[in-house]
Amino acid sequence: MKERKKEIWLGLCIVSIFIAIMIMGYDIATSNPNETSSGKTIVVIQMLNIGIESYRIKTKRLPQPINDNYLYLDNYIDLQGLKKRGLIKDGRFLDGWGMPLKFTIKDNNFRIVSSGKNKRFDKIGSPEDDDIRNYEFHNKSLHRTAEPSCDLENKKK
Repeated sequence: MKERKKEIWLGLCIVSIFIAIMIMGYDIATSNPNETSSGKTIVVIQMLNIGIESYRIKTKRLPQPINDNYLYLDNYIDLQGLKKRGLIKDGRFLDGWGMPLKFTIKDNNFRIVSSGKNKRFDKIGSPEDDDIRNYEFHNKSLHRTAEPSCDLENKKK
């Protein structure tokens, strides 16, 4: 009986993960006119991360940025969705404040940086640092809200 309860609980956790992924995908795919500038920036950076990883898997190398703010990923991401949100202009990917994103490669990792609300690239950790960086997402709780809390070992029986 206890094993059956664990199986049911595990099934519910899997379903909740699936639903969370669907909701996040729908949110990224649809345009919200009330979306915040930082929200738009996070969406474009996440979509670019997906495109860059797709490019890396297919070509076995990283895409090469041109002049720090041009990047060719036409066949790897949905450009129309980004254009609808005003996040592509003159071939450049823009952040939510309308400023070009900066692309660099460091230690075989692709880095994407938005200059943030103050519209200038700041030194990391400085008092005015409001930049949004793709390599900092794992240190912030941007994606943790989608994780279900399933603790099978400590669940009351």
